[in-house]
Amino acid sequence: MTSGRPRIVIVNASLGIREALADGGIDAEIVTSSDEGELRASLEVRTDVVALGFEPSKLSPSAALEIIAGAQRRPSIMLIDAQRRLKHLQRLAAKLRLDAPIHVARLCDAAAAMAEALRAACRVSPDAADLRRALDEHDLMLYYQPKLDCANDRSIVGLEALVRWSHPELGVLLPSCILPLAASSGLLTEVTDFTITEAIQQYVAWRNQGIDLPIAVNLAPELIRDAGCVERLLNGLHQFDVSPSRLTLELKETRNVSDRELCVDVLERLRRAGIGLALDDYGTGLRSITELYKLPFTEVKIDRGLIADASHNRDARVVLRSIVQLAHALSIDVTGEGVETHADLTSAVAAGCDSVQGTLLCEPMPAFEVEQFLRSNAAEFQPKRLVGPRDSARSATH
Repeated sequence: MTSGRPRIVIVNASLGIREALADGGIDAEIVTSSDEGELRASLEVRTDVVALGFEPSKLSPSAALEIIAGAQRRPSIMLIDAQRRLKHLQRLAAKLRLDAPIHVARLCDAAAAMAEALRAACRVSPDAADLRRALDEHDLMLYYQPKLDCANDRSIVGLEALVRWSHPELGVLLPSCILPLAASSGLLTEVTDFTITEAIQQYVAWRNQGIDLPIAVNLAPELIRDAGCVERLLNGLHQFDVSPSRLTLELKETRNVSDRELCVDVLERLRRAGIGLALDDYGTGLRSITELYKLPFTEVKIDRGLIADASHNRDARVVLRSIVQLAHALSIDVTGEGVETHADLTSAVAAGCDSVQGTLLCEPMPAFEVEQFLRSNAAEFQPKRLVGPRDSARSATH
């Protein structure tokens, strides 16, 4: 296959899939081993589509999705004869923040479906000019995901604003596609300013309707180097008469920020102004405990991976509970994020998290759906899945 042609990799290629490919004239690399290394090696070369079949004793689709999530360039995903498993794999893809589209095809239609997926992959690849146009033509929008209190009242205590891109050909694109492109094309500040301004204006619109819920917005660590970000934020809040306490900025990483002193200065100025600061995705990689006491965070958001592991792994439960206890001792609130199953929810509540967030409770949704959700669930949204009171030790530390 030449470098200029679209490339497809087939995982778990049954005899039926191979015959369908041959009949349809599809040129593809076939991964036959259950060894994850073979698929990883295949994805080191530019790949437009990965097609997943289902063969016992071979590499599972779930494992394949995790490998795809780690690829430098994420391909489209095709599931062959997988309608029954689609929902589960879509949930896993969301958990892994895979924004690539997932297609499903019957075996008899596999060749035609793969050919169309290849054509689409070849035809569309968003670039800086596309993102610039999306900003100018208002194709970016915000979705909101509620956060629920783990206390006995089970109330909704806030909303996280998540940027989306309504692409004319690829559909709705997620932050995992938008933000790396924004960073590489010099548009990250504009995308972030749009997100914060839009979130503030939406908060005001909801406040005027009697809905007063604080909003959290992600802030890229690169922007901490921008000393002017504090003034822009405060000016925006002042312009719309919004208390800084109604806004929380979520940061995924600060250790790699080049100017550490400037980072500390910016975060402390934001905190003195009353803006909340959340350390996102805690519990992954080599995240340092020192960030919890050296930086003025008001909230820690526990990564979905640790929450999920704690549902079936004793050591993970010990780590999760230790993080929660440490945060509470430092007067920092804790949110369990990525809650997708009843077991995840039980883990988060049992560990003493103050709040939870995830698709089990509510999917991210546009603003008008948030209003409908709040109205329709005002009396009945009492998820019995929340199985315990907030850890009593929490109140003893405050």
